[in-house]
Amino acid sequence: MNSILAARGSRGLSFASGTQTTAEPRDDSSHCRVMGFSRDGTFFAWCNGESVLIYDVKSGKSLHKFPKPKAVGLVFSPMSTCLCIWSPYSVGVSGTTGACNLCIYKTESGELASEYIHKKFDAWSPQWSVDEAICANNVSNEIRFYSEIGGSMTHRLRIENVASFSLSPGASPCKVAAYVPGAKAAPSFVRIYQFPNFGSPASALANKSFFKADRVEIKWNQNGKSSTKQT
Repeated sequence: MNSILAARGSRGLSFASGTQTTAEPRDDSSHCRVMGFSRDGTFFAWCNGESVLIYDVKSGKSLHKFPKPKAVGLVFSPMSTCLCIWSPYSVGVSGTTGACNLCIYKTESGELASEYIHKKFDAWSPQWSVDEAICANNVSNEIRFYSEIGGSMTHRLRIENVASFSLSPGASPCKVAAYVPGAKAAPSFVRIYQFPNFGSPASALANKSFFKADRVEIKWNQNGKSSTKQT
């Protein structure tokens, strides 16, 4: 498969291979706010202000269209089996609970695998291990783990005020790095656990505390055996 470049702008969305602009996919909408390839380059997704669409790069065919006109976040799972879509949350009529704004669809079938409310854009995306044997998301002071998206929760890592987390790449066992921002005189910290050993803070493989950091970016090396924290 040749290298493909996707570009969006006031004239819409277009693909290019080498120095040539290709015919597909072409979207003349000037409202394309978000787009992205799957990790292996097999699929491409974008939102044109009316729908989110999935395109099969290898076959050159459009696969699915989802009615998500306000989508601003698109992420494929590591093995391209799922597409996650995040739209800004809005409350219902008279202040009631609004509709689920984070939806996860099966890439091949277009089936809705899971949906739930995640109000903030920060750290919105679920995360997977590289083999997709583990899926995790951050919900109300805990990181929840599933063996398959849409299935029952298998494990949880309870950490008060956890703001974000990161799963390590590479072979199992998977590592989980969790970030908690500082409050008052308490420092921020990152703790690294080995899945599924979440018994207590003492179960952590490593702990790093620091002051004057309102956000942290966690980066792993390719095999997931080392990580750095950028504040």
